[in-house]
Amino acid sequence: MRINLKKEPVDPILYEINTRCWLREMSDRLGRPITLARVPDEEFVNWQRLGFTHIWLMGVWTTGPRARELALNEPATSFSRQPGSESS
Repeated sequence: MRINLKKEPVDPILYEINTRCWLREMSDRLGRPITLARVPDEEFVNWQRLGFTHIWLMGVWTTGPRARELALNEPATSFSRQPGSESS
């Protein structure tokens, strides 16, 4: 019988990342275009080494003209900042 003495976290440890910014920064750093399909394994290994058990890739969806229109014209349904809405 083998006993695993390695302590596993009781709760998941989540790292949330702005995917578009992350891919752009990584592309700049590596000097070549990086897509989700081409992220080097070392990126995920590093997060695991830091103790993260889950990665949330925020913003992984297709945007288009309708999404922009909603963000600009319907503030109740978006998080866009409208002119004059800044609080002092």
